[in-house]
Amino acid sequence: MERLIREAGVKRFTFHCLRHHGASTLDNAGVPIGVTQKLLGHEQRQTTELYLHSISGSERAAMEIFEEIRSKSHINPHIKDETHPEQVS
Repeated sequence: MERLIREAGVKRFTFHCLRHHGASTLDNAGVPIGVTQKLLGHEQRQTTELYLHSISGSERAAMEIFEEIRSKSHINPHIKDETHPEQVS
């Protein structure tokens, strides 16, 4: 992971930051907290609530970097657009 971060030239982040990112993205998209709780494997809803509210400034910055990179990813052109079935991946 450290090598990939260095090669990408981004600020250091961990898989835990990505986990927070996924959880907050689901929360921001209106996914019920019970679904997010299940995906995260939390037994208690309160754990998920604390998890979602505990995102620090550095984690938010890392998530923003991740989103920026993802939006520029070379993978995006390979994702099949269901509105254009003739498109080949």
